Amino acid sequence: HRDLHSFPTRRSSDLVKRHLRTKQRGKKIVVEFDFTYLGYWGKRRDPMIKGTTLVKGAKRMRHYHAAYIHGAGLSQYIAVHHTAKGESMIPFIDETLNDLKLLGFKIKWVLADREYYNQEVLDLVKAKGSQLITPVKEYKQLQAAKRAYLQGKKGRIQRYFLGQMAQAGKKAPAPTRCWLYLIATEEYHLGRIRQQYQRGQITEAMAMTCITGLITNAPPQRHGKQFATRLQAYYRQRWQIETAFRVTDEHQAIYRSNYDSTRYFCEMGSFFIYNEWQAECEGNPQKMRYSYQDYRNKCVDQITQTVNL
Repeated sequence: HRDLHSFPTRRSSDLVKRHLRTKQRGKKIVVEFDFTYLGYWGKRRDPMIKGTTLVKGAKRMRHYHAAYIHGAGLSQYIAVHHTAKGESMIPFIDETLNDLKLLGFKIKWVLADREYYNQEVLDLVKAKGSQLITPVKEYKQLQAAKRAYLQGKKGRIQRYFLGQMAQAGKKAPAPTRCWLYLIATEEYHLGRIRQQYQRGQITEAMAMTCITGLITNAPPQRHGKQFATRLQAYYRQRWQIETAFRVTDEHQAIYRSNYDSTRYFCEMGSFFIYNEWQAECEGNPQKMRYSYQDYRNKCVDQITQTVNL
């Protein structure tokens, strides 16, 4: 086994590339970026192992970023990266988008989790000619936007500026202009929240907790009256990668290896089987010929028989 620092940290399945390129080459796709935490219970203390309070029963973890694509009626993993402490996510995003463009895909939308709420990510996606959708963090600018909406001074779509802190000895870059789209959390309705606030039925603090937002570099003027509806519909696709994380994590064995490369290959293997399972279900009218666990067991049995011959 080799240490992950000298091991390639991202690979894409040739079968996935071939399948999607055949069916969707030259057409628009949607790319998702998200992350997952996997608990670590060993004795290692190095940059590849991070402290955490987010993994049940573990004080340390391995942190992975993953890319997921939607196209040709299929949603599949395309890349994964094990992230070290202090490592930027920008190179992984850049390489993934470049690889997809080299395959002939046109990336219309990039969906990202709140961890990717960053001016560098927005500028990168914008430079690639794509449009980013990501949740807004609860900073003062968002609070001011929500307050202006509740008071009737502004609408649900507002101009927004995303900036970053200056690095030591350097001037902070100019903030990037984008668009904020306010949405209601959970089962609430945005217009009803404002109506109840203006009637004095709920306090400002209660109303503010029921509202959050998405930002995008896609100007609403180019998308017509259905901009808000389309934006929210696109972002709902992001839940598919979280579902995929949950499905693969529920059916994994307990890993005790201290080698990052071994753990990385196991993670990639589970993603590859998940992709194959999705492809297997694609042409089936019932969409569930196998459960993921049954399909995984079938693949393992076939591999084992081949090895034993």
